[in-house]
Amino acid sequence: VRNLEKENDLQPKDKRGRSKYPDNIRLEALQEWDALDPSISGVILSEFLENKFGTTGGILNVPEPTFHGWRRQLRKKGLYKKP
Repeated sequence: VRNLEKENDLQPKDKRGRSKYPDNIRLEALQEWDALDPSISGVILSEFLENKFGTTGGILNVPEPTFHGWRRQLRKKGLYKKP
């Protein structure tokens, strides 16, 4: 169980600028998503993102295009390898 202080660290602070999530959190999320087998789990990306990062006013804190952008950014940094 994560403590409240850690949870607050994962909340986005604004809508622009640099990512509010560090590379290790983004990489962990990408790896978790890659490891899921949608035919077995039945989880779609939007549900995964809601469970992992939450929502604000019914809007995903990490939209799907942002999540896909993380993949490209981390690949450029050499932190993420294509599965």
